Amino acid sequence: MSTRSWPAIALGVPDNIKDSILSVYHRLDEKTKQVWDLLSVLPTGFEVKYLETVEPMYASALANCLEAKILFVRDGLIYFKHELYRRTIENSLSPFVRIALNRKILQLFRASFEEHREIERIVHHAKNANEYDLVVHYAPSPPLPQPE
Repeated sequence: MSTRSWPAIALGVPDNIKDSILSVYHRLDEKTKQVWDLLSVLPTGFEVKYLETVEPMYASALANCLEAKILFVRDGLIYFKHELYRRTIENSLSPFVRIALNRKILQLFRASFEEHREIERIVHHAKNANEYDLVVHYAPSPPLPQPE
């Protein structure tokens, strides 16, 4: 699913850092790139138990990244070592790939997010998947003005 013809536009990330991150990314095998793509659209980290559902071969794909400390696991969540990594990879994805990844997250985990009352995650991924009916359904309604 990874396509890297889209220009990398990571706001607030200096060009030399973007270049360095993308240089590392381009040396990765395709399976690892797919996992990085997925992790990049998950700003709060991703549960390792869910990652296995999305990418069954994730352990071998991520072993070198964990060893090199580019990715790390804390409290059952996998993260990039720095937000600059995540934003650079996310912003280097084509808009169509970002939409597809967010839609994939919604399809696979919406029920679990509901069960754990993680409505903000549903709204985040629905917005980024252009699923505006879901955003309207789950986003909290603004308070009505009170008469004086």
